[in-house]
Amino acid sequence: MKGGGTIAAALLGSLGHLDTTHSLSNPRVTLDGDTAHIEGIMACQHLPREDHSRHVLMTNRYDVDLARQGQVWVIRHLTVDNAWTEGDPSVLAGI
Repeated sequence: MKGGGTIAAALLGSLGHLDTTHSLSNPRVTLDGDTAHIEGIMACQHLPREDHSRHVLMTNRYDVDLARQGQVWVIRHLTVDNAWTEGDPSVLAGI
């Protein structure tokens, strides 16, 4: 997927029926002037709002390139690489 609006609409539409948590650990940040790179491990839990007996747990590696635009940092590129998944992947149907 490309474009912030496209990504946000797709995720909000497909994840709106879920209760989720996302926890970032081991962030590594490299700064170089007005650009930055972040690497980290994201632990994710997804449960259907109407049925918490079903779930899918995931750990993903995040690689993020950012650029400073004025006073804010903007994501230029994001790669999510799934390391492992446990549970019922059909919980994520629609993504």
